[in-house]
Amino acid sequence: MIEFTIPPQAAIQLAVAVLLPLLVGLITNKMTASGLKAGLLALLAVVSSGLTELGAALLAGQPFDLGMWALTAVGSLATAIAMHYGIWKPSGASERLLNLGSPRRAADPDFGPGDGDLEPPDRDSRP
Repeated sequence: MIEFTIPPQAAIQLAVAVLLPLLVGLITNKMTASGLKAGLLALLAVVSSGLTELGAALLAGQPFDLGMWALTAVGSLATAIAMHYGIWKPSGASERLLNLGSPRRAADPDFGPGDGDLEPPDRDSRP
């Protein structure tokens, strides 16, 4: 006999992992270093996995399982990275979320350091 069951916490964690890159895009901007974005993605994957595992343990009345937490954290991070590079970035969804909330950024994709008065003086212009 074969059964096919998906625990609710696993389905929730998968959905969260798929959406994590978009969340990172919402709370950062184009000027945020890619290393910081990667660290934030890893932190969110670990925290969301921990909360999901904690909820599952509390609902089942069982002890918190560190092994399952580590396993789901690694899986969530791998899923989030794959979603970012496989779907969200090629489709332009990541870029649109980075532009969200800044009308100047949305209108001018080249907006950033070096625009206007933010440009450093030319080295050759020193006395």
